[in-house]
Amino acid sequence: MNQTTIPVKIGQLCEKAHIVNTDTPVSQVKSIFDNNKPVSCVVVMAHQQIAGMVMNIHLNSTLSQRYGFALFYNKPISRLMDVSPIIVPHSKSVEMVAEQAMQRKSDKLYDHIIVTEDDLLLGVVAVKTILDALTQAQKNHVLIQKKYTEKLEQDDFEKQQAIDKLEESKKTQQIVIDAIPHAIYWKNKDSIYIGCNQSFANDAGISNPKDIKGMTDDMLPWTEKETLVYQEQDKRIIKQNKSELHIHQIQTNAANQKQFLDTSKIPLHDTAGEVVGILCVYEDITLQLDNDNKRIQLEKQLARAQRMEAIGRLAGGVAHDLNNILSGIVNYPDLIMMDLPEDSPIIPSLKVIQKSGQRAAAVVHDLLTLARRGVTNNESLDLNTVIYQYLESPECLKLKTDFPDIQIRSRISSRPMTIEGSPVHLMKTLMNLVNNSAEAIKTKGQISICTHHACLDSPLRGYSSVREGEYVVLTVTDNGIGILEENIDKIFEPFYTNKKMGRSGTGLGMSVVWGTVKDHNGYIDISSKPFEQTTVTIYLPSKTAVLKPLQSDEISLNLMGDGQSILIVDDMPEQREIAVSYLKRLNYKVHAARSGEEAVEYIRCHPSDLVILDMIMEPGMDWLETYMKILEIQPGTPAVITSGFSESERVKKAQLLGAGPYIKKPYDFIDLGKAVKEKIKATG
Repeated sequence: MNQTTIPVKIGQLCEKAHIVNTDTPVSQVKSIFDNNKPVSCVVVMAHQQIAGMVMNIHLNSTLSQRYGFALFYNKPISRLMDVSPIIVPHSKSVEMVAEQAMQRKSDKLYDHIIVTEDDLLLGVVAVKTILDALTQAQKNHVLIQKKYTEKLEQDDFEKQQAIDKLEESKKTQQIVIDAIPHAIYWKNKDSIYIGCNQSFANDAGISNPKDIKGMTDDMLPWTEKETLVYQEQDKRIIKQNKSELHIHQIQTNAANQKQFLDTSKIPLHDTAGEVVGILCVYEDITLQLDNDNKRIQLEKQLARAQRMEAIGRLAGGVAHDLNNILSGIVNYPDLIMMDLPEDSPIIPSLKVIQKSGQRAAAVVHDLLTLARRGVTNNESLDLNTVIYQYLESPECLKLKTDFPDIQIRSRISSRPMTIEGSPVHLMKTLMNLVNNSAEAIKTKGQISICTHHACLDSPLRGYSSVREGEYVVLTVTDNGIGILEENIDKIFEPFYTNKKMGRSGTGLGMSVVWGTVKDHNGYIDISSKPFEQTTVTIYLPSKTAVLKPLQSDEISLNLMGDGQSILIVDDMPEQREIAVSYLKRLNYKVHAARSGEEAVEYIRCHPSDLVILDMIMEPGMDWLETYMKILEIQPGTPAVITSGFSESERVKKAQLLGAGPYIKKPYDFIDLGKAVKEKIKATG
């Protein structure tokens, strides 16, 4: 390299590049950096073509701050490389390369430039090399100026010629440093600015970089505190003659905006090696930090969505068959009790069996709630009633038996706690909370269940905002071992548990609680002091409503049919038997088909007034194909849709074809009777 000028061609500045392929693991690339210092850049090739570039500092930052090294250990480097580096031919002039770099995107930072020869990789040019050239040029300028000053004393023409060359050299130098994407400035030993590039001038609110000369930090838009920090850094670097690299600090720019900087400062020396000032280069990483935060949030949301989707698939796989199986347990007691005298001694046992089946069905509902796919049957209710029912339930009695040293106390508001919701899901929520509290108490202890009214007007922990208004509040408090602060936000994650499997559950309990509260448009807050106390507080929107009266067990005469013919299509024998028994008692003529094919053959010779169609039948024709063929044979045939699993879009599609109400399995006598009566009346 010429000792007095910056090389004219960019190829004169380049150095050999380290090369990896696109499928090279991240771990191997990191080893190249760790074992071949001071190598700070590798070029990524794909089929002998340049595919991108990877910087050591950016790779470390990405692995440590954004994702974590373990996540990308065996991933190909193509996942993290810069796919749009600057690529220039070796014969291109420094000025042209500088102009090209100035055209970069404002949010794109280049630490290296790739140089090619005959479209093949020649090497790379580092920003540090350019800075070294600038530093060397500055030293050389001192010598050049001295040499030409002595000569110009003898010859005015030669003096003018030297001045012109010096100005041209300075112009080239300014073009080069203005092209560098980072902000650059240099000062003397007194922290007085000597020069800068355009990027720094923009931050300082100066239109021309030349105008920075002679200024101090006190004259620039930084705050007083920032100015003191910069001046102390300058003094320390000059005194210790030691660089300070990658300092993270804040700077207030001319637009009064806070910038987060990655700053490096190095001492400048004269020809004798004495410190004469400092050179500073900094990168504005504000946008990078913002993007990192957004990316982290998106990744958390994506991970949560993926977990919930996995649980949704699990629930979808078992809900249909399980609900069909439960239909016999839930519905046959009704049929048996209809044939028994009212004072039969086995009626209470039958009701216990029926309630057990209903609770089992609620377990499936809980899975659907957790997967955000359940059907919540909302009704006006008093939350206090739900609590009283839980305290008298077999589940609560069993809990007291399993934990005899734990007292469960309640302090219930005297005011009605009226809300709109699902009593089954709210009962399950309370049961999960009390069970967790009992598990957290290692010896003797107490669990308190309380209700009261409250008004919310400010956000709760974990929520950016809340809907203002009056809420019904349920709190469950225990004096158990508590929850560590770092674990509070994790307890709602599916399968997160620090308890033993078995009696302690599967880790889904608090996720179900979260899903239920979400379904009820409420909020949940947890406060805990380790080894002292934990309080779970649930806020549910208060409603002014008339409570739904209990339904009578008697058969309403309004549900009776007039001998209409009904075809039941269901692949489960138990479900067909239950539906046939129900509808015959309601004075309908009933025929049952076990598949779509059988139903179509039956309808060809036996017109029916109504079809009750199960949505999921395997194997063979599905519900949609079955119903469409029935409509071809007997246009306008009304239908009632049943399913053991909620599929709202599928229901809507069936209803567009003329299907009527949708009832969810396991349905009871009243549900089926109402749905059939409603559809027959509507089409009669």
